[in-house]
Amino acid sequence: MNRDELLDGPLVVSIMSGVTARKYADIFSRGLELKGISKSSVSRKMIEATKPLVDEFRKREIGTIEPVILLFDGIHVAKRQLIVCIGIDGHGRKHVLGLQTGATESEIVCRDLIRDMVDRGLKTTHKYLFVIDGSRALAAAIRRTFGPDCAIQRCQEHKIRDVQAYLPHKKRKEIREKMMAAYNQPTEKAAILRLSQIRTELANVSETAVNSLTEGMLDLNRPQTASEGHVASFAAHN
Repeated sequence: MNRDELLDGPLVVSIMSGVTARKYADIFSRGLELKGISKSSVSRKMIEATKPLVDEFRKREIGTIEPVILLFDGIHVAKRQLIVCIGIDGHGRKHVLGLQTGATESEIVCRDLIRDMVDRGLKTTHKYLFVIDGSRALAAAIRRTFGPDCAIQRCQEHKIRDVQAYLPHKKRKEIREKMMAAYNQPTEKAAILRLSQIRTELANVSETAVNSLTEGMLDLNRPQTASEGHVASFAAHN
């Protein structure tokens, strides 16, 4: 069981496929002596086997990728929170450009993630559409690097989930469909009208849902150096 060809080969493949370290015995039980092999040793071996690949992936050059959209999101992996940036190019292909341990609420973590991507070739002179979860720290870090007039879009899916969290289960699907219909309107004016109607409807259901819907409607996407001409963050497509 301690042989490298077992731990570095089939075991790595199995764990990468979703098998936990706790189930290692089920993988290698055929004719093997399992005595003395713990799940912690399997976990350590897995880290040793994958770390070089992860390091290579995180340090790779990304200058040849030409994204038009940069999507930032916080995810949880193995009880740790990460910020991930996914670039979407003109053909709709997605590219994982960078990741950093930490939360989108930390401006330092957001700044370090952006700086790392710039060091690896992300061009600061290009115009991108930034899609974020509404974090002001992340928005500040983006504007500091790409300029105060950069286009920042509030992620519609995050906004819908935020509103749904304050609603009874029986109401969530209906409000999701109505919010998506509002976001799909051809003009900002039409979208605002639809969302205003939803806000009126929610007033009789949940005040916190109303506050969640209203929060950040206009201010996130307004350039800090301009007083007009902004686009409502909830009216654009992500």
